[in-house]
Amino acid sequence: MPEILVNPSKCVACRFCELACAVNRDSLSKTMVGAAAEEIRPQARVRVDAQRGDEELYPVQCRHCEASPCVEACPAGALYRNEDGVVLLAEDKCVGCWMCVAVCPFGAVQPARAVPVAFKCDRCTGCAYPYCVNACPTGALLYGEPEKLQKKEAAKVCSSADEEGHVCEIVRLGFAGLGVSIEE
Repeated sequence: MPEILVNPSKCVACRFCELACAVNRDSLSKTMVGAAAEEIRPQARVRVDAQRGDEELYPVQCRHCEASPCVEACPAGALYRNEDGVVLLAEDKCVGCWMCVAVCPFGAVQPARAVPVAFKCDRCTGCAYPYCVNACPTGALLYGEPEKLQKKEAAKVCSSADEEGHVCEIVRLGFAGLGVSIEE
């Protein structure tokens, strides 16, 4: 099952992922100019942020955790896992209690701006390719089978340790919320 992975060392916090997501997924016009003129500003399902005291900024999305606290906490059954393992939201069932927002350990579930329902990444289910990944100019966001992507990136990552000798890491967003370090 393809997943979205993040290489934080490549993220320059340009926020193109946020912009592409907001315009293509939440905007009525589906254009940059049109989105800027909309009464309710389009909202991205991804945001560039620091996590758990990190100093570096990088894209944060739903990690579609195997043990999903948001799914368990939802009293209305609005959050569910599809056959591909993606955690989805049935907006018509959401009662806006924000339990999912409160229990998400990554802050990936947010209240929607337009209506009182939860709002989260769905890996662009139904789209040809995730907009955030397609928009990333540095390759910090990757989409594919984790094992194949990690092997492909490992050679690049392991051969390019920074000046302090730290090996970059690729964070597997779908692996129960845990980062997976790439090592030789």
